[in-house]
Amino acid sequence: MKIDKLLKAGAVGLMSLVASAGMAFAATTVVYPGDMQGWGFGPENISGSQTGQMVNGPATPPEGNGSAQLTLSANNEGMVLATSNYQGKKFADITTLQYSTYRSSGETALAITLAFDFDNNVTDSDNSFKGRVVYEPYHTQTVLTGVWQTWDTLNDSAGNGTGNWWLSNGTQASTYGCSQTNPCTWAQLLIAVPDGGIRTTANPNVWFKAGSGWTGGFDGNVDALNVNGDVYDFELSIPDTTAPTVPVNGLPDGTFEPDNEFNFTWNASTDDSDVVMYEFQSSMNPAEVDGVLTTGLWSSGTLTSPMIHSSGAPDGIWYWQVRAKDEAGNYSDWSEIWDVTLDSVAPSAPILISPANNSTVTTSDFQFDWDDVSDPSGVTYTWQMSYDPAFTTVAITHTGLSDSFVNSPGTPDNVYYWRVSATDGAGHASVWSSIWKVTVNTQPAIVLQPTNKDQCKNNGWESFTTLNFKNQGSCVSYVQANSHANKK
Repeated sequence: MKIDKLLKAGAVGLMSLVASAGMAFAATTVVYPGDMQGWGFGPENISGSQTGQMVNGPATPPEGNGSAQLTLSANNEGMVLATSNYQGKKFADITTLQYSTYRSSGETALAITLAFDFDNNVTDSDNSFKGRVVYEPYHTQTVLTGVWQTWDTLNDSAGNGTGNWWLSNGTQASTYGCSQTNPCTWAQLLIAVPDGGIRTTANPNVWFKAGSGWTGGFDGNVDALNVNGDVYDFELSIPDTTAPTVPVNGLPDGTFEPDNEFNFTWNASTDDSDVVMYEFQSSMNPAEVDGVLTTGLWSSGTLTSPMIHSSGAPDGIWYWQVRAKDEAGNYSDWSEIWDVTLDSVAPSAPILISPANNSTVTTSDFQFDWDDVSDPSGVTYTWQMSYDPAFTTVAITHTGLSDSFVNSPGTPDNVYYWRVSATDGAGHASVWSSIWKVTVNTQPAIVLQPTNKDQCKNNGWESFTTLNFKNQGSCVSYVQANSHANKK
């Protein structure tokens, strides 16, 4: 379990992978195969089958989606991930030093170690190799399998507090203490070498290592090295920080739905990744802040397609919007707010006004009239007229009427039956109104007897066929006789 042979002088094949020192870093530096940022993998035993690579996972790494994986299959194998980014750094100037490991398999004490090329005095001109100072978690803490663990290497009270740092060079260990069997705390190391630090060299000087001499093989990962706030995030690929496009063209919008079983749809968003998902929210309250609904929200889970089915929502105006998210967890802004009115109830039947039922009209130019019908979605009317009360044959139909009347010019004399229904904006039609009868009779009334002498003139006497007048005089005599009779 101990690593007496840790990091003998320079890992073979590593130098070609490691960039030069003096690099500047942001708070978080993403290290991935396309840009290793001064880091490189290398085997300690070139003949072994050890491997080092960037991978996704395992589980949920502390930074991003991936980590660096080191694997061993034999005792004599060793694999390192190293950089030369911190040449000449004094130990006393390091105020934060943490890293995280994950062990998939390996003996109980094993975890990927952190080591620096050791220089007992970085202020002098002696840059010769003096071994390394190594941090091993197992000295004070329990290493677990199948979980990520973060090691605060400067926390001298971690675990049992006896220290985790030791010097790999026997001469240095004898001079300053801090052997593998009796490791130092960070405070003890600073006292022993107040000017000590990371060796200035063109070779790698900051190391993560698995092996050598580890029995039973090993499979582990490392991530999130934090040196004074500079965090190294090891990834298989550069993290996707670009959000998908905002969803557009939401439907239905500004329309009416006739029932509560329908689909909300929108245009698919685009993203650098192939996977785009969505989140949906809706409310009957239009309250919003900066274009985002805030009150009385119903929210979906993750949707895998640009659609969600609505079922059972109550009638009324619903406000809704969508946002997209990609596989990396980047969210688009919320879409604009769309609205739809659910109207599952048909309007009431119209009430007829005129012509009155069973009435007679004596003109061919008149108007059919009924009461207005109200509905939140608005209404239009359908008016029908038939020659029979069963409407077996419909003589005339007018649809889509916005007014609650129909003008009927030039209507021929006949007996008619009429009715009306209302249709709302959601397409629901009411039942038919009552059926009313109207008789159109435009013929003049027949006069059966003359009432004045003028009606006898100009051969008018001949029209009174039931009285058998012989001439105009007999017609006038009839009028006079009846006039005197009416005065008595």
